[in-house]
Amino acid sequence: MVKNDAGERLHFTVTDGQVTECAGHEEGFGPMLLEPHLTRGFMHQGEFKRTHRYSMCFAPYELYSTQSADQLRESRQRKKAEREAQLFTTWAEQISQDDKGPEAGR
Repeated sequence: MVKNDAGERLHFTVTDGQVTECAGHEEGFGPMLLEPHLTRGFMHQGEFKRTHRYSMCFAPYELYSTQSADQLRESRQRKKAEREAQLFTTWAEQISQDDKGPEAGR
């Protein structure tokens, strides 16, 4: 499933390298959705019930956008500067607490 810019859900399958759109996940997966597992299951009222062989999980998939070497370098430098600023802030707060001494907590 994919959402387009308008927020509409689109479903696709890939068969032999060909991408085709389908109406929904039921059409895309077909009989696989209800295929029973060969050995896994549970007992219900004295009868063994097989679980489905496959389960479906949905999660967001962010599209990857390539970046140039300069963009990657800038991003890395920006993140490094943010980490250093956070470290300095934490260090300055620790020094400030140490300067107050044990009487500050009273």
